[in-house]
Amino acid sequence: MVIKRKKRNGRIYLEEYKSIRVDGKVKSVYVRSLGPEEPVLPSKPKPRTLDRLEHERAHRAGATSLLWELASQLGFVNIIDEICCGEPNIEGPTPGKLLTAWAINRVLDPMSNTMLENWIPTTDLPRLMGLEIADLTRNSFLTAMDFVCYDDKTVGQIRDFTQAIDDALYQQWRKMHPLKPGETETVAYDLTSVLFFGISCSLAEFGYNAKHVKRFQVNLALLVSKLDKYPISHFVYNGSLTAYQPSGILSHNSKIQASNRELSSGTGEMCPENIWV
Repeated sequence: MVIKRKKRNGRIYLEEYKSIRVDGKVKSVYVRSLGPEEPVLPSKPKPRTLDRLEHERAHRAGATSLLWELASQLGFVNIIDEICCGEPNIEGPTPGKLLTAWAINRVLDPMSNTMLENWIPTTDLPRLMGLEIADLTRNSFLTAMDFVCYDDKTVGQIRDFTQAIDDALYQQWRKMHPLKPGETETVAYDLTSVLFFGISCSLAEFGYNAKHVKRFQVNLALLVSKLDKYPISHFVYNGSLTAYQPSGILSHNSKIQASNRELSSGTGEMCPENIWV
């Protein structure tokens, strides 16, 4: 047997031959190939270039997560649920969760309730709330509003928890950001016209507005702390109301405790009297 070396395509291959005698002459006859003289080293895989990136639907996370964390620190969900439902830490869709999500929408991308159910799934809010998309419908948000204010047929009167919620949220804020010793709460008051597009609100009336638009409107009154701009309380009045009524507003706010208060109107002018509650 003889091993011969043959070069093909720039590489050396080994082949086995045997010698035989034919007509008195010795000839070499090919038997088999023994492969390359040196083993082939494994080559590095060629880099792959993706011509298309497949991904799931992107969700808006940064701003929504930040505002949800802020609302959680202030206890929005539990405060609303405890006042409206009688207990906090409720599983599933609750008024606190739905109204907090709605408030976040008003900060980031205000839209009508009709469009709200389409906006929520584009954000990280369902995950933060621990809810399914099916729980976040238009009717779900409207039902959450009904927990805050509704007509109680059993007693024949309107149940309105708006002020109780405002009070509790304010107390939580002041617990986290207390006034300095001896400091009193100075309150700024403003009344703003809000154009109304519905037809079933008894408060909607024609009245003065900055745009001079002849359309039904309601008036939104807001009390804000001059110290840190925290919105203490809000009220909705009939659209024809034109005069500021700060004394009446303060009189039924338990959060403004019995102490000397200085009140500023929306124009920045100081009221001459001190308000006692």
